[in-house]
Amino acid sequence: MSHEIIKYQDPFRLNVERFLPDPSYSRENMFKRIVRLEYNSTIDELTGAKNRRGFNEVVARALVGRHDPRGSVAYVDLDNFKKVNDTMGHAAGDGILQGFVGFMRESLRKYDVIGRFGGDEFGILLPDSDEQSAANRLEEIRSAFADIYQREKVTTSIGVVGIEGHEAIETLLAHADQAMYEAKKRRNSVVAYSQIEQMTTKAS
Repeated sequence: MSHEIIKYQDPFRLNVERFLPDPSYSRENMFKRIVRLEYNSTIDELTGAKNRRGFNEVVARALVGRHDPRGSVAYVDLDNFKKVNDTMGHAAGDGILQGFVGFMRESLRKYDVIGRFGGDEFGILLPDSDEQSAANRLEEIRSAFADIYQREKVTTSIGVVGIEGHEAIETLLAHADQAMYEAKKRRNSVVAYSQIEQMTTKAS
């Protein structure tokens, strides 16, 4: 009677080996793959904009490495977006999100950066634009976007803050968020953080 010898194979090792690089894979290809994975980890899959992590990294570099204090950060919220999702479906909502990012890329400068934080909230970095200049430009963009999406009644509420005077990214982004929420109260508007400071001063 013949006995077949069965070679033991460690299931854990087999599982690990699935993730080991192919020995024939060149170091150059491996490096490209790592770069691609790192890039993809900072991009919003739906719109191609930066995701929150990617956007915050760019803002942090602008804040730490700047030689010129000019520059602004804006937070954007799409008004009535939930209603579109509820009445027209998520495919229509996705189309508006993609359309918004495409519109912003055409409207902004090549070196401006747009990020999506999830849902219908976005961030914009405008290097070399102080708060007032950025607010003026964003007001033009707000108006043009409202015209395009008149049928869907989707508009934008935008809060903007200048980088100058900010040392910590947490404070900078919190001020942009605060300005956006003030704009959200008004709907379809642009609010600069300096306006909130002026209102606070008058109230006190």
